[in-house]
Amino acid sequence: MAAAKDIIPLFVKEGAIIPRGDVLKANNNWTPKWSAKLRIECFPSRGVTESFAYFDHTKVVSLKLITNHNGITHIQFDDPGHPGVVEVFCKEFTSVMKNGKPLRMGRDVKWDKEKSRLTIPYSGATNITVKGVAGLF
Repeated sequence: MAAAKDIIPLFVKEGAIIPRGDVLKANNNWTPKWSAKLRIECFPSRGVTESFAYFDHTKVVSLKLITNHNGITHIQFDDPGHPGVVEVFCKEFTSVMKNGKPLRMGRDVKWDKEKSRLTIPYSGATNITVKGVAGLF
């Protein structure tokens, strides 16, 4: 895939889980109303199971990404200590559930087709199921 000269390509392994975010205030003393936020990026791929051991400053939290051959992706984790969003990068999907409840497009979950990114907010322990997933790979 070609990239423009001003774009740095990003290479990600199939099934990768990448926690990112601003979770330590440190030098952010000048930001009004600052609060910790975590973004968990997931790159599902059929038949790939992956886990990531995230340390929340007190304990290790296992982040799990499981995608079966039927295009069903499960993302599971205990409370990582910070609220945030889960971003699922995929070409398409049919439905999303969080903690056993269906989510509504635009209200509970956002889809950015141009960036192939599904964004699901979370707080605390979370279990997300995305059906009909067609991964990027």
